Amino acid sequence: MQSSPGLWWNRKQDERYRAYEERMGVPVFVVFGIGGTPKNPENMYFVRLSELRGHIFIPKQVISAGQRPADFIHAWS
Repeated sequence: MQSSPGLWWNRKQDERYRAYEERMGVPVFVVFGIGGTPKNPENMYFVRLSELRGHIFIPKQVISAGQRPADFIHAWS
């Protein structure tokens, strides 16, 4: 993510996630794994869905604010 200005956000995914958030009445977070492999990403970013509102291209600063250690998710396993 260091050299990238951001990520493209899929509008269809956005619509599905927002519908789920509204239907269930809970906040939804989107997790982006950057680098490494899908099972072992080099960097992980947790971004609240509301932060992505209006974006088709998500700027680096929005994603970077949600950075967590790559092993963050494994702590819950």
